[in-house]
Amino acid sequence: MWTPTPPLPLYGVAFFVALLMAILAILAVIASVHGHGITLIVLFFTSFFPIGYFLLGVPGWMWVIGILNLGYLIAGLVAWRLPNPIANIESPAPD
Repeated sequence: MWTPTPPLPLYGVAFFVALLMAILAILAVIASVHGHGITLIVLFFTSFFPIGYFLLGVPGWMWVIGILNLGYLIAGLVAWRLPNPIANIESPAPD
């Protein structure tokens, strides 16, 4: 059976880097749901500078991954700046 050859073969180190980026994306979703801005900023630095910065210069559709990594920074700054409504509900009112 014929299958097209993938443009980016995922084997060896490339597979583990793709898996790491997927895990970081899942962590970013969890951090954004809970409003942890600092965590999103740390995730930005861990995913953008090794991979995202490189992918900004790659021709084709892969540069979108670098642009989306910038979304971690924007979301982290917004979440860090805004008050966390869940923490306000759980904390007791001062007497």
